[in-house]
Amino acid sequence: FDIDANGILHVSAKDRGTGQEQKIQITSSSGLNDDEINRLVNEAQTHASDDEEKRKQIETRNKLDGLVYSTEKLVSENRKKLPEAETKVVDEVVAEAKKVLEEGSADRMEEIYERLTQASHKIAAVLYQTATADGGSPGPDAQRRTRRRRPVTVALMTR
Repeated sequence: FDIDANGILHVSAKDRGTGQEQKIQITSSSGLNDDEINRLVNEAQTHASDDEEKRKQIETRNKLDGLVYSTEKLVSENRKKLPEAETKVVDEVVAEAKKVLEEGSADRMEEIYERLTQASHKIAAVLYQTATADGGSPGPDAQRRTRRRRPVTVALMTR
């Protein structure tokens, strides 16, 4: 058998006993003619605005979903450090965002995304203020830097 550059398959078989030979050529019948190609291009152009709208909706949905996840994680990891009023507001906005995600309304997703962004920024600001007011906990690098340094004496020997 042999396949040429156009995707046409050539198969031949020869019976060694009788010497008879058979050949067959298999061509692709699924190729599109020019009319079909033009029709598909026109369909793609007519649906381009719908496709763009769907793309925007999917991007908005993904952004909101990611923000919901990161905000929930931030609040759950720092709930003890945050005022109850702030966590209550964020929890309500997160619950509303989840509801909007289930509904799938793109306009509502944009609106709730902005509200959740503002709420998560407030939480981050409170956490930052708490960390700076406490002076922050010194990490291992800070402890290494504050250790006393001992003088080292090096004697150079000459020959």
